[in-house]
Amino acid sequence: MSIKRYCNRLSKSGGGTTITLMSDEIQERLTDPNVQDKDFVTFVRDPIDHFLSGWSEAEFRMYEFRNEKIAYSTELFTQDKTLYDLRIKSFLNKLKDFAQQDIKTSLNALTHALPQANFMLDLNGEIDHRVKVIGDITEMAEVLEMIGFTDFDPNKKGRDATKNFVKQKYIPVHKEMLSNETLKEICEFVAVDYYLFDFKIPEVCLSSSPWMQYVHQEILQ
Repeated sequence: MSIKRYCNRLSKSGGGTTITLMSDEIQERLTDPNVQDKDFVTFVRDPIDHFLSGWSEAEFRMYEFRNEKIAYSTELFTQDKTLYDLRIKSFLNKLKDFAQQDIKTSLNALTHALPQANFMLDLNGEIDHRVKVIGDITEMAEVLEMIGFTDFDPNKKGRDATKNFVKQKYIPVHKEMLSNETLKEICEFVAVDYYLFDFKIPEVCLSSSPWMQYVHQEILQ
């Protein structure tokens, strides 16, 4: 969508539908001629929050909740801390396997939980040189105004998980229910986002591995 000389580079689970509604613009493919001469603005969020939001969206798309047996068994996982933690860890392992595949498709629901840096890559696997502005999703309105786009309705929102009955009942995001071990594994999986973006690494993750310690030291410099 055009924002003067900018267009929004969508990051899955990164506010893309909200911008579309706020601006009354349509979403276009990166190969569309209308965006070839544009610079990109994109939005990111806390890496663990993004992962969990992506998990919820992926599960929402992958499962058929009209099946009462599935719905009931899934709901049980939201009521027990150990089971909830196991469910997230199982999804993370599935996502790791998916990330190792040579051929991936952006249509796979799992992509919603990949590190946000993935959505800024060009066809050569490098950060797209047209990405000029990266903003915190919590400051979306301020960032849009900063780049000169003021004709939008800040009260419009895209997909709101808090108003999605299925997500709230069967696949709610409860970061506080995760074990330290699972949090560490998620941190390591999304470490590139902590490395590239200005988000604080959770204390529990700082000692999880030499890689996370390196990322933390790089952030401090």
